[in-house]
Amino acid sequence: MYGLEDSSRQWYLTLRETLIQLNCEMSRLDKSVFFYYVDNKLQGLLVTHVDDIIYAGTGKFRKNVIVKLTEKFRISRLVTGIFEYLGWNIEQDSHHILVDQRLYAEKIKAVGLSSVRKTQLDELLTKEEVTSYQQLLGKLLWLSCQTRPDLVFDTMEHSTYNKKPTVRNLLSLNKVVKKLPDGPRYLKFNHIDIKQGDLKIVFYADASLGNLGKDKTDSGRGYVIFLADDSGTCGVIDWSANKIKRKVHSILGAETLAFQDALSAAIYIRALVSEIIYQDVDSHIIKLIGVTDSKQLFDSIKSTKQCSEHRLRMDMAVIQESMFKDEVDMKWTTTQKQLSDCLTKNSADSKLLCVAVETGDISQFEF
Repeated sequence: MYGLEDSSRQWYLTLRETLIQLNCEMSRLDKSVFFYYVDNKLQGLLVTHVDDIIYAGTGKFRKNVIVKLTEKFRISRLVTGIFEYLGWNIEQDSHHILVDQRLYAEKIKAVGLSSVRKTQLDELLTKEEVTSYQQLLGKLLWLSCQTRPDLVFDTMEHSTYNKKPTVRNLLSLNKVVKKLPDGPRYLKFNHIDIKQGDLKIVFYADASLGNLGKDKTDSGRGYVIFLADDSGTCGVIDWSANKIKRKVHSILGAETLAFQDALSAAIYIRALVSEIIYQDVDSHIIKLIGVTDSKQLFDSIKSTKQCSEHRLRMDMAVIQESMFKDEVDMKWTTTQKQLSDCLTKNSADSKLLCVAVETGDISQFEF
């Protein structure tokens, strides 16, 4: 399959055609996601990743879709309950699903340096050392993007040094490896009754000013998004940490752009979840709640006064329009309970975020 240039595409087209013939519907938003409905009720969900498939559904879905897939294609391994998928360790019962990469994390080791080399902090790395730096960063990036949101700021920050890393950068990256045992043991996705109609997507957005880059002139933003019910029972859906694309001159500017980015991601997630549950990407049945710890941003969005920064007015207008259309409800919280605080600075404590994703519960936070 991997020997020909277009083979993976041809495989996808073949699989897609087969699934459609089995009465599955392809998502309008994500071409790797397929749904199976009976009498307009969701019976099954299937996600493809090249030649790996993960699915969930009823006995009817298994009989009418999965079994027939195994009859047409040679499946090397079919597992349920407790299994490994794309490096994830997955454990499922009737109440929750646990996902972790502990075995993968245990194999990640720091890069060794001589005692003399460790004193040459501002020296550029050799070609071989750069390779080791990039390999270690790649492993940590994969981990932070999949199951360890507490590491995402560290990996993002070290990615900014990727082209010309120094000994100091490598020693700093080695310290990230020491954090591996202290993070969440797993991500917990609790059972949520979608029939109750109390679903909400809650996102926590935060920013930092002038703490990235060699000269500390770039700013960072981060967000974490949960699917939750009215009791705060939840599962983490997405998280991100990145350098803000343009230079900002105030913390208000950074917080505004961070909230705007998080809102955009949350709107997409709501559309995808609405498509799955209600077969309608435009449905607003699921509430959007955005949480910020910037009182200045919170007050500015609610105020009728114009912002003094003209360019920032346009960014605020995007958020205000979403609130006017009843697309999102904005809430304020303290910095101590801002779950995305650790996604924007290495001085912030990640314990609260670790607790939230490990328990699948945000009831003690603003939501």
